[in-house]
Amino acid sequence: MPDPRVRDDLETELARRRRTLQTLERILESGLPAPQVSVVTEPPRRVAALRDVAATPEEIGRVTSACVARLLAALGQGAGPERAAESGTGGGPVWLIGLFPVDFGDTIPVTVAVVLPGTVVPGGHGHGAPPGTSLDILPGGTFARATHVGPYDQIALTAHALLAWCAERGHLPAGPLREVYVSDPSTTPSERLVTHLMIPLAAAPTPWPSCPARADLPSAWWGTRG
Repeated sequence: MPDPRVRDDLETELARRRRTLQTLERILESGLPAPQVSVVTEPPRRVAALRDVAATPEEIGRVTSACVARLLAALGQGAGPERAAESGTGGGPVWLIGLFPVDFGDTIPVTVAVVLPGTVVPGGHGHGAPPGTSLDILPGGTFARATHVGPYDQIALTAHALLAWCAERGHLPAGPLREVYVSDPSTTPSERLVTHLMIPLAAAPTPWPSCPARADLPSAWWGTRG
């Protein structure tokens, strides 16, 4: 009888290859995405956050999903982002937010947060975060934003397009990539999932020679995120 660990590893690798194939098929069918990018201003937001670390880019999806499950459990919810908004965050159109580094190192820190009610008061944090989470403030500022419509494991395509837009205009990212999960994956088909991608921008563009060329953008974003 095969070792269960070997079988699990094989199934994981097969699933990863299927996702890669699906991404390549999308590129062949529609080409690389060219999302409309807008520059928006975001206020600082109080959040309850959970953090973990992915060992490889392929692990980001699994680690993110685990953080989402733990965060929803801490909020007393068992469903998707809309239900988290109903009672865990005071109601209203509030969604979960993922934060990921633009440049991947040996390991990839993963943060998943949910916005808490109330405005940010300088020097204060307001009410506490749910048990098992940490209270944090997401900085506000100017962001480049693009919208991804489709499976989460193809977000890398839109992320690369957004990074390329920043590079072509001399903007170096001033912080981690934010993924705002608008749709509830428990009720929305994967091809219709809406995710806003946001990159904080420095106060002034960097001179072009110092800005990465399209080919030099983080290669990990070309891979699929399982």
